[in-house]
Amino acid sequence: MVKVKDLTPAPVGDVGGTDLGIPFVMPNGRVGFVLGDTFGGTQPWGPPIGGLTNWRSPVLVTSPTRDMAQPIVIDGACKGGAQLWPYVHNNPVFSTVLPCDAITIGNRIYLWVMVTQGLGGEVWCEIWYSDDLGETWVNGTNSTTKWSTSAFRGQRVMMTWDRGRDGWVYAISTGGLARNKNALLWRVREEDILDPTKWEGRCWIGGQWVWKANPADHEPGDLLAAGARLGELGLRWIQGHWVWS
Repeated sequence: MVKVKDLTPAPVGDVGGTDLGIPFVMPNGRVGFVLGDTFGGTQPWGPPIGGLTNWRSPVLVTSPTRDMAQPIVIDGACKGGAQLWPYVHNNPVFSTVLPCDAITIGNRIYLWVMVTQGLGGEVWCEIWYSDDLGETWVNGTNSTTKWSTSAFRGQRVMMTWDRGRDGWVYAISTGGLARNKNALLWRVREEDILDPTKWEGRCWIGGQWVWKANPADHEPGDLLAAGARLGELGLRWIQGHWVWS
């Protein structure tokens, strides 16, 4: 096998292996790609974790490419390719922080992440935000607004979202990396995205679908037929259509 080229040029830093690469448009018009568990070196990697170098997550690399008919060129990375905020992997509470999706509202980037104890062992979820194109990050989730991974039948763990261009953010969620849950539909006003009590679930009540804020007393209904088992999700508003993958 002959090497063709480096996919991660010098500005991106030490990336020997990574995953995800969640795309979103940044406030400056560039495209960001959010990476999950990222490691240095050039050797194959996988479980067990021992021996891997420069473990970090999440990581954000950037591209000027907006024309999907052209090859995607990665020519930058926030924080030089370092982990977006400091924490110690494999600490007593959790092992890593995995991104699910990012969204730009005005000049702010919001990032939904799962705090996990091993794959499939999600402990809680958080929303972080950046007002300087991903260079510094603030945790928008405090001790009273942690996003539970057991609420709503465990189906509000992995989240994907986009702006509806009507003042609302629309989102679809499912379970964690066990990939054994159905999906739920949500919406929240753009200005209220950090407040879990302002999120509205799509609920089946009285023989019809209705939006219900903080629906703890009547949980949102499954979007797909019974037995659907979903993993990573992507929801985007594209050319006047909602596209869900």
